[in-house]
Amino acid sequence: MDRRVNDRRLPSVCAVMRGWRVALLTAILILSACTGDGEPSPQRRRAAYETIDCPAEVSRRVLADIECGVLTAPAHRDAGGGNLRLFVTTFHPQGPPAEDPVLWFGGDLGVAPDYELIGSQLDGLGRDVIMLDARGSGRSEPSLACPEVEALAHPPVSEPLDSERIRTEFVDAIAACRERLVSGGVDLTAFDLREMAADAEDLRVALDIQEWNIMATGTTSRIALEYLRRYPGNVRAAVLDSPEWPSIDPFVESIEATRHAISELVAACADDPVCRRVAPDLEADIEALAVRLDSNPNEEDVESGHVSFDDGWFRVWLRARLSFFRPPDTFVPVVVSALADAHVGAENLEADRITRRQLCQGFIPNCWTHLVQSFGMYQSVMCRDVLPFTDHGDLEALAGDQPGFDDAFVRSPFLESCAAWDAGRGDGVVATPVRTDVPTLVIVGLFDPFGMPPYAEEALTNFANGTLLVSPENGHQVTGTDTDPDTCIVGIRNAWVEDPTALPDTSCVEGLGLGFEDDLKNVIREGIG
Repeated sequence: MDRRVNDRRLPSVCAVMRGWRVALLTAILILSACTGDGEPSPQRRRAAYETIDCPAEVSRRVLADIECGVLTAPAHRDAGGGNLRLFVTTFHPQGPPAEDPVLWFGGDLGVAPDYELIGSQLDGLGRDVIMLDARGSGRSEPSLACPEVEALAHPPVSEPLDSERIRTEFVDAIAACRERLVSGGVDLTAFDLREMAADAEDLRVALDIQEWNIMATGTTSRIALEYLRRYPGNVRAAVLDSPEWPSIDPFVESIEATRHAISELVAACADDPVCRRVAPDLEADIEALAVRLDSNPNEEDVESGHVSFDDGWFRVWLRARLSFFRPPDTFVPVVVSALADAHVGAENLEADRITRRQLCQGFIPNCWTHLVQSFGMYQSVMCRDVLPFTDHGDLEALAGDQPGFDDAFVRSPFLESCAAWDAGRGDGVVATPVRTDVPTLVIVGLFDPFGMPPYAEEALTNFANGTLLVSPENGHQVTGTDTDPDTCIVGIRNAWVEDPTALPDTSCVEGLGLGFEDDLKNVIREGIG
């Protein structure tokens, strides 16, 4: 049952029932150790944990008491295939921690932890927070980083988004990355959500933790949800910030959620006097700019190379910018208005920004960051556990009469990338909705084009004790990727973790919203206004 923040929460019987569920699960596991003919089944391979000295680049960036370790985990638990080394960081609070720690799966898939921001993201939880770098990512070994994709011969934005040359170079780079990894002994079939969830469970057992809370901030929610599906008896409560849901097709989402975020931005601008003055008709500006760029792409030579900024790239840029909304303000309406007026300064600045990342921009959340270090990990999850089991439907019909959406998402080179990656087909269960009675708080930004609130509303119909909190001033990742995340939302999260059976005070949300005036000053200082 989906429980909104303005509903009265009833005490959950989940905690009462959890004890006998664990006992029953233990009995089932003992009985299942034998096959039908009395022969024991193959021994499930377990992991081992050891503490290590924290790397200097970690310890010097974290202003907290931390412990580092390595979980040596089997590549495949039900078969051979060697071991992986998974990096673990435990953050200790200033005071005595609560008994139940937090397992944090980190931010978006394939994005390395930003240790300079972690303290602000975890502040106030009052618990040990254990962060596990998922296999293939962060400091875990082997890494599934793909420098081949980052070093394409021609920057993708140097040509129209549907360029055949860019598509070919991108797919070839993915194939080259795969060949290098596989020839080095990496088994790509080991990097899926089922094994990643099992890594977390093995870490709990190795650390002798009876019960913990789980938390994900971004698309690593796919791992958290799989853990919630498979090991619910060990979870006291769950927090999912900006989740991506198992049954949602990412290509359908790219169109639907981007449109939804645009419509919310248009409505927010119409309600703000400063934004109305800068962009009296933001929706008309967006569509007029799209039409102009479709027939006459903006060709510019900027510091980072030549740019061919067409309607497809505009939609990719807009989605990326919407995902990066952070309080207290946004300059997107100002820039859209400037681009619609063919303002040379705005065109050059945004064109230069978009060339600084490769094709992950607009497809991987927060691709602006330098921390996207494991493209292959993202690719494996998408190609093994997501795309084989989701229905694209008629994407062309969904794009309709908007060529930019067609170029950016219907003809996306990512649609062809899985054939080049060839990581096999995962367990189809991971693509089905998760049903649970574990108390779960879902936090979503109103302007998130990678997980719009209506998706969360639908998913939470399967959560007996689910609560949805929508931030009216954020895009993707409400409590992360900022040195000063909003204390209102973080405070609500912390209070909820303290008592997930009670509804926290959410009155501070009413005072939140996008600000445009301060942002306008920032844009003027940058020379766009």
